[in-house]
Amino acid sequence: MKASKTVVSPPPEGEVRQRQTQAERRRKSETQILNSALKVIAQRGVARMTLAEVGARAGYSRGLPAHLFGTKSNLLCRCAEAIIGEAWTPRLPDIGPEGGLHALITAIRDWLHLVETRIEYARAYYLIVQETYCTDSDEAWPELRSKVRELVTGAQGRFAEYINYAREHGEIRADIDPQDMAWLIHATLRGFGLQWLVKPEAYDLRRFGEIFIADLERRMLPARG
Repeated sequence: MKASKTVVSPPPEGEVRQRQTQAERRRKSETQILNSALKVIAQRGVARMTLAEVGARAGYSRGLPAHLFGTKSNLLCRCAEAIIGEAWTPRLPDIGPEGGLHALITAIRDWLHLVETRIEYARAYYLIVQETYCTDSDEAWPELRSKVRELVTGAQGRFAEYINYAREHGEIRADIDPQDMAWLIHATLRGFGLQWLVKPEAYDLRRFGEIFIADLERRMLPARG
């Protein structure tokens, strides 16, 4: 006697659609909470940001951020990921036929463009870095500090890859240290961005960026003749 097979009917179309809609609503809520958190950080800083304020500014209940992200530290880590890991690092170009130096210069210009066009993200970035690295208070969340270090090191590492490729292919001087130069470039860019955010009317960010690029090329390119 053959055992009868159990046939599982698919859920009704409306039920599937309802589940998808719930997932979509959650993603939308998370995105709006995240954007609200970045705005609050840009205006008030990391330490003064509260989950309740973030929820209210996003147009939701004051308790929704805690429901979605759990803790303030978790939300801050997502903010860091949004700024560095999603808005910046994926934009870093691959090394193409033009070479490593071209990729590096493209990345520098794009970084300055992002600062100039995504001002709230830039302000939030600087405040997150400052308040997680430059304070020993109880507000210095170790999870966030670790996350920021991981993300910043990853972006800086891409700069080092560009420089190393350029050195190995004779685009720049053989005595250039990729790690040291990547650190110097990254630090200079952060300085440019901070100066501009403090007083944007006093600085032409793109102009200073081109001056910086020209100086880099003078110092890094092999001697002629």
